[in-house]
Amino acid sequence: MLLCLLAELALEFRVFQPLAAVTPSGVEVDVDRLSQGAADQLWLALRLASVKEAVAGGTSLPFIADALMVNYDDGRAAVGFEVLSKDEALR
Repeated sequence: MLLCLLAELALEFRVFQPLAAVTPSGVEVDVDRLSQGAADQLWLALRLASVKEAVAGGTSLPFIADALMVNYDDGRAAVGFEVLSKDEALR
């Protein structure tokens, strides 16, 4: 069920709203052009946003951290773990 929900969500992003990252200067970058580490950061942000949205709506979702930061450098991994440890939706 959860996998179907996530697949539908991913499909909606691809079909109805192309996913792009926005640089600090406001330039949109297609996800396909991101480095693997940057794409992983975007994926983490989307996963966190979906959990927060579900929790706000009264639904509890599991947060699965599978190879979550494998492509992060040490600095980004440290920040990522700090964000995860402080996120109320994950408690």
